[in-house]
Amino acid sequence: RAILPLTQARGTILNEISALRATHRGGTMANLGLQMGWANLSPRWRGLWGSATLPLDYGTPYMDKVLVLMTDGNNEWHDWAEGAPGACRTTGSSPASRSGYEYDGDADETAYCRLRQNRLGLANPTNANARAEIDARMSRLCASIKQAGIIVYTVTFNVSASSTQTLYRNCASRPEHYFNSPDAAALRSAFREIAGQLANLR
Repeated sequence: RAILPLTQARGTILNEISALRATHRGGTMANLGLQMGWANLSPRWRGLWGSATLPLDYGTPYMDKVLVLMTDGNNEWHDWAEGAPGACRTTGSSPASRSGYEYDGDADETAYCRLRQNRLGLANPTNANARAEIDARMSRLCASIKQAGIIVYTVTFNVSASSTQTLYRNCASRPEHYFNSPDAAALRSAFREIAGQLANLR
């Protein structure tokens, strides 16, 4: 689905959330979601989200830019150890076009395509190495976003890996901006706390 532009219309936001559908497997690439969150807030992307004046400049009086990133898993591919059968391969003249690829129904495709296609340019494209690279890219992106003056909140939901919890804790602007939510009740509480903190800012 296309990204929902900045809006104050609560109903529009809730309808968009209700229309979201989970995909089967495919893995998690949180760095890409983080990147698009920044694009929604950065004035460098002004005019591409349905408004000629949004996003506002950094440092605009009485305005805070806030990004909330949540995950329910580690950055990784869900892929066959020996490589997915019939990995996506070019059959047409335009690799940029979806019609230029052949698919065999396997769901383990991400924004970086298949793991064995090595779109990350790794010397050894294993899942562990790819995860380390995605985590590193996410860490660098978090640092750049915070340096730009954006307040970052992070939430892990039902995530047991301490490395992922540490990644998200370090990504948050402050220690109290990170929330580890082991269950749905804790997740709701985390978002209530975030909403309360933002209301206090206003």
